[in-house]
Amino acid sequence: MEEGYDVKGVPTLLPEAEDFSDILAITGFNTCLGIAFSTGSTIFNVLRGILEVVTGVATGSLLGVFIHYFLSSDQAEVEKIIGFSWFVFKPLLFVLFGAEVSVASLRRETVGLCVATLGVAVLIRILTVFLMVCSAGFNIKEKIFISSAWLPKATVQAALGSVALDTARSYGDTQLEDYGMDVLTVAFLAILITAPTGRLLISFLGRRLLQKAKHQNKDEEVQGEPSEQV
Repeated sequence: MEEGYDVKGVPTLLPEAEDFSDILAITGFNTCLGIAFSTGSTIFNVLRGILEVVTGVATGSLLGVFIHYFLSSDQAEVEKIIGFSWFVFKPLLFVLFGAEVSVASLRRETVGLCVATLGVAVLIRILTVFLMVCSAGFNIKEKIFISSAWLPKATVQAALGSVALDTARSYGDTQLEDYGMDVLTVAFLAILITAPTGRLLISFLGRRLLQKAKHQNKDEEVQGEPSEQV
């Protein structure tokens, strides 16, 4: 977007859709985690997952109203504070996540199975995104870029990757700990493989598949014309 590739709002669409995807991923993860480690009713755990979504939407709406009506004059300052906070805590998040992973203890068959699972999941994700934007008015190049831009995954995986393992450890069950380590391995490989690959794809394909906004091109043409002498 900073380079002027805001045609049809593609760069704006991606983070907004990604936020919604993160909500679904976190909700689904917590629901499945509750079912896997639950000793009560499965229906109750599913309903609890729905309740968490409703609670999160309500909380986010209230915070949005508060910021809009009470901090609207200081939005730039609020953005700076949030951006600085994320700049500080983001490295800590990945450091804590990496501390849980021991590369030497990873089994070859587990890594192979996790890579295969990750590959199937990414393929389904890309194809689903492509089909979803087929009727949204984008051309074929923009559809390919949007689908490819959904490849990188990191933040949610780092935040949730060790949760299953920590929960399994609280039960003191060796078998459950092995399952939790498998979940952690998938999250680790997802970050290691998709994050740099997706970043490179976005940088490479963005300049080749997207077109700059028309007003941007006109400004560049005007600046490139020699000034007329009077």
